[in-house]
Amino acid sequence: MPGLDWNELRYALAVSRAGSFARAATDLGVDEATVRRRVGALERGLGARLLDRRHTGINLTTAGRALVSQAEKLDAGICELERRVRGADERLEGSVVVSGGELIIGDLIVPLLPAFRSKCPEVDLELRITNQGSDIGEGDTDIAVTLFHSSEPSLVERQVATMACAVYAARSFLERVGYFGNGAKLDGLDLVTSDSSHAYDGETQWITRRAPNSRIVLRTNSLHSILEATHAGVGAAVLACVFAEKEPGLEQLVSAAELPPYTVRLVVHQDLRRTRRIRAVLAFLSEAFAQLQPKLIRQDERWQTET
Repeated sequence: MPGLDWNELRYALAVSRAGSFARAATDLGVDEATVRRRVGALERGLGARLLDRRHTGINLTTAGRALVSQAEKLDAGICELERRVRGADERLEGSVVVSGGELIIGDLIVPLLPAFRSKCPEVDLELRITNQGSDIGEGDTDIAVTLFHSSEPSLVERQVATMACAVYAARSFLERVGYFGNGAKLDGLDLVTSDSSHAYDGETQWITRRAPNSRIVLRTNSLHSILEATHAGVGAAVLACVFAEKEPGLEQLVSAAELPPYTVRLVVHQDLRRTRRIRAVLAFLSEAFAQLQPKLIRQDERWQTET
């Protein structure tokens, strides 16, 4: 198409998906000025305005909707072509992008890297921190390590472990609100929770059943931020025991026996799962999480403040 530059089109597509220049810049890993410049160049090249910039947000113009509709198809076609080509690659070498939350990547996967390097020395890993359930559908990730089920039919998931979770709060927070355990009511405590895009059934059930009158003072899509906010004394939260046990000053308020565990899943696109290096990483991670399972499900016996 005359006047079209794919790189500029990719920036416009990112803005339409994210709903703002700032979020698109974060998604693309560039600064906001670059996104604005690229989109502006695309509009000038086409001689058409693609975005309505309003104080309430960004809306696509009629021309913008037509362009983005075709761009989505083009992007999907390119991603599918890349996956099919990579899926036919039988070499046990090359790069594999693994994405996941900061706690899972940093605390669980990074310590495994020496063993992986020994087993697959020709495979280079790129670890990408993301708080989205999975960005495999966008073609940016080969394997996602996630706690959330994907309903996308083109994605294949494998359950590899479970993580015990319980309700915790900082001692400083409990002292400030006058919580002393031993029968003290949890209902009414300030809470820190996942946002709606990362709602965890056990967490939702606990809030509904045990704390219907509590105020949710912070929502976030980052498990790391939930842990840090809890440690800082913002409120009580559902946390995976394996991470909470590392934080000094946290008290367990509701035991893991009352909450369903998190399920750890490996997710891969169906076109990539037969690629040799992808299979090697999947096999390694599956075995590693199986070995980690006793640690992930363990509940620390030193916390016994259940109400």
